[in-house]
Amino acid sequence: MAGEITLSNLTGQFDAAAFVDRIMQLKAQALKPLADEETIYQAQKEAVDGLLSAVDSFEGSLEGVTIPDLFAGREGVSSDPDVVTLSVTEEAPEVSFEVTVNRLAAKEMRLTTAGVSDLSTPLSAATFTLRYHLSDTSYEDYTIDFGGGTLEDLVAAINSAQSRVTASVYYDGSSYRLLLSETDEGASTVETDTVGGTYAIEIASGSLPAELGALDTAVLQEGRNAEIQIGSGSPVYSPTNTFTNLMTGVDLTAKAPGTARVEITEDYDQVTSFLNNFAQNFNALMDKIREVTDVDKGILLGEGFVNTLEGTLFDLLEPLREKGLVTYDPDAGHISVNTETLNRLLEEDPSEVQSALSTLTQGYTRYLSQESTFLQGLSNEYQEHLDDLTERAREMEERLAQERQALLYTYSKIEAFMNQAQNTIKRLQDYIVTLSEMYGGKK
Repeated sequence: MAGEITLSNLTGQFDAAAFVDRIMQLKAQALKPLADEETIYQAQKEAVDGLLSAVDSFEGSLEGVTIPDLFAGREGVSSDPDVVTLSVTEEAPEVSFEVTVNRLAAKEMRLTTAGVSDLSTPLSAATFTLRYHLSDTSYEDYTIDFGGGTLEDLVAAINSAQSRVTASVYYDGSSYRLLLSETDEGASTVETDTVGGTYAIEIASGSLPAELGALDTAVLQEGRNAEIQIGSGSPVYSPTNTFTNLMTGVDLTAKAPGTARVEITEDYDQVTSFLNNFAQNFNALMDKIREVTDVDKGILLGEGFVNTLEGTLFDLLEPLREKGLVTYDPDAGHISVNTETLNRLLEEDPSEVQSALSTLTQGYTRYLSQESTFLQGLSNEYQEHLDDLTERAREMEERLAQERQALLYTYSKIEAFMNQAQNTIKRLQDYIVTLSEMYGGKK
């Protein structure tokens, strides 16, 4: 019957399509149990996947955590951050010392001896070598080939040729002069000595445009290294205000001349942060468990594996509960960190806290990994059930479609037969009327 075309209700006496559709609606009721079963499996799978996600998130928060590292932190505090600040790493020693900032680092700034009264005044062409001293023994040279133009053109030519020295226009109240400044004072350790003739910036050869004269030996600002003193020790110098690795793991930044006391101590912020993060993940997983086992709408209410999960999570808290490090709320299933107890134990015996956290993380890491594997397997089983139900529904729908087609074909034949019978009856009636008229009967 494949490809058969059926037309329904041609005679107006029998609507085969409507009749067949009614039959098929009744037969399609067999699909409902499959749909209901699929709905339940889908809800259960989503609940399991939600638990799996929470378990994996919890497990992920513990991955890569090395408990001893949490206790290796250091904190550096300055008694006067306006004078000095510091940053420390785990390698820094636990020390306390006084630091005096004698002076801050400064950039060398040099002016030309002459200038122009108007910025539009043309300057002569000039070729010269700009030298920047990185130290007493090393320097960098830059050749400036200025073809003439205004003072601003010369500034642009110098700045485009290099980056060690920044050129700009300086107005002294009566004329515009060329100002050369160190771009980064940290690039050079050279300190200005106008008496001895030592400069970080100089014209090594050639000369500036004649209208500007030469670089003034009396600088606008001397180049200086920052200078500090630890306790009564010798001065320490730095081309910048930051003294990197002043001692192992300690960077110190001078802010202003003065004296401050610096203290480097153990820092347990990472321990507190770890425990708060642990509590957050624990509570999130407990929320998910309570959601899927809710008395009114929990799709996994009564499932043994969920009860086991909740019970084991609570049992594994023992290292924390034993030390009083967390408080458990049985109604919400949540824990909260007992900060006061934590700080006291960290001050009295941090090794005790470290031991508890090591036991805790070992237990949870192992169990959460196992639980993740179990839940993933369970989710896969639910998916297999769903796939099987989908396939069974598809096969049933296919059979119903074939059956419908067969019924339409059969009933269309019946309708055709009925049409033919009616036509035959009509012709017989017409024939009888004709015979009656032939033999004098009434029409």
